[in-house]
Amino acid sequence: MEINEKKLVQILKEQRIEFQQYVDSKFKIVDKRFEQTDKRFDQIDKKLEQTDKRLEQVDRRLGQVDKRFELNDSNFQRYLGVVAEDFASKFKVLADSNLDLQRQMAAIRDMVAKNTEDIEIIKMDISFIKHGLKQKGDQVEFGVLEKRVALLEKKLARV
Repeated sequence: MEINEKKLVQILKEQRIEFQQYVDSKFKIVDKRFEQTDKRFDQIDKKLEQTDKRLEQVDRRLGQVDKRFELNDSNFQRYLGVVAEDFASKFKVLADSNLDLQRQMAAIRDMVAKNTEDIEIIKMDISFIKHGLKQKGDQVEFGVLEKRVALLEKKLARV
């Protein structure tokens, strides 16, 4: 088989057409993949837009929550100030009462000490009186015994 120029041109045309068809088929595959990728990117874009909207809503809500916290924080600070002031005044009353109680306790201790001294003096006085009464009782008994002895001596003298 001899290749002449005509035949070579024919072969090259056929090869070119085949190559063109092959490239076209490959481009179609690539185009399909690009279309699929474009669809995926479109879906991703939609999801990102939805996420952006949600994030904006969350940002708004967080802004509202921040405002509430700021309001509650200032209210809470005022409340704590009132509670602290009330506590301080009640604690001062307790401290004053405690001071008064300490003074009263000191006065009571002094009274108990004085009463203890007085009781010791009274005990000594009672002991002295008791001893004195015993001596008086002994003298009376002694007098009675003397009379009895005298009577007995008289009776014995008669016998």
